Amino acid sequence: MRPNEAGPILHLVESGGLYGIERMLLSLLPALRARGREAELICFGGPDSPSAEVGEAARARGVPVSYLGFRGKLSVPGLTRFASRIDARRPAIVHLHGYKAVIFGGLIGALKRVPALATCHAEALRHPDLATYVRIETQVIRRVPRVVAVSEPIARELRTRGVRANRIRVIPNGIEDPLPLRSTLGTHDASRLLVVGRLVDGKNVGTLIDVVARLRATHPTIELVVAGEGPLRPALEAQARGLGVADIVQFVGFVPALASMYEGAGLFVLPSSTEGMPISLLEAMAFGVPIVSTCVGSIPSVVRDGVEALLVPPDDPDALQGAVDRALRDAALRQSLVARARARFEAGYTADTMADAYVALYDEMTGRATRELRASA
Repeated sequence: MRPNEAGPILHLVESGGLYGIERMLLSLLPALRARGREAELICFGGPDSPSAEVGEAARARGVPVSYLGFRGKLSVPGLTRFASRIDARRPAIVHLHGYKAVIFGGLIGALKRVPALATCHAEALRHPDLATYVRIETQVIRRVPRVVAVSEPIARELRTRGVRANRIRVIPNGIEDPLPLRSTLGTHDASRLLVVGRLVDGKNVGTLIDVVARLRATHPTIELVVAGEGPLRPALEAQARGLGVADIVQFVGFVPALASMYEGAGLFVLPSSTEGMPISLLEAMAFGVPIVSTCVGSIPSVVRDGVEALLVPPDDPDALQGAVDRALRDAALRQSLVARARARFEAGYTADTMADAYVALYDEMTGRATRELRASA
């Protein structure tokens, strides 16, 4: 099959809910369509699977969505449906998100002779539980024409995995600007802390619960809202009860629309030991919530310590406690962090900025940019 430059961009993703990759796509796809690019979403699962969450959300934003109905690790009918979708839509590019999309989408795209683009959203080598999949993905991703890293640390890792440097592009994540949904920045009670993310190892929500328990003596109005679900929730709830802070640690579960969470927060805390480029960090910047975070992954390149956020080393509870305590005590510092973080977001981390970068890369891959340059000359 000859790739069709005028065809759509088919985005393939395996989704287990509305997390970082999905929230990035929900910002990117409408922005691409607003630029006249025919972007479509293809989900591995069926409409009765967790894929339905991102599928329904994308469709509500005007994005065409289809499902492959994958069940289990390998689905021949699902792969056949994807191949048929390529034949029917004649895409310009298949855009792959996540290791499963890279492995299967990259192979089918190569067989159909359609250019593939993979976006890597995390440092894969930091997840030893996925080692087998990463080894397989590495063999495929080395052959993909272009690979996007959402941060420079991920780009460095890709080079160590054998991806040629001239095939790698760094395009930071971006999100839709929530303002003017919120007319004021950083004016809420600072004592209400917010953490957003899956309740899994590496997110270190338990460390933050310990910090809140320690700070209660000096900050009697402190409270923590935990927005997210995951296998560690029962253990974390038991930890809060054991520390005597169950009354001030609120587990709200998965929240599909997080605006109310940020609007009610006085301090956003991200205590992870590993991150790619967290969407929740960008949301806190955009909503004007002061930030305390560990300096892992791309975070130090997005926000600078003492300028847009307070940054601490990972896996250092004392440092995290000190930074939270400092932010709670200093209203002027919080206002300064909020203003500078908001400006930083506007300058480089909006959905528009991200979409413009991807459009330029799509044009590069299809040769459209070169032909337009020659025509203008």
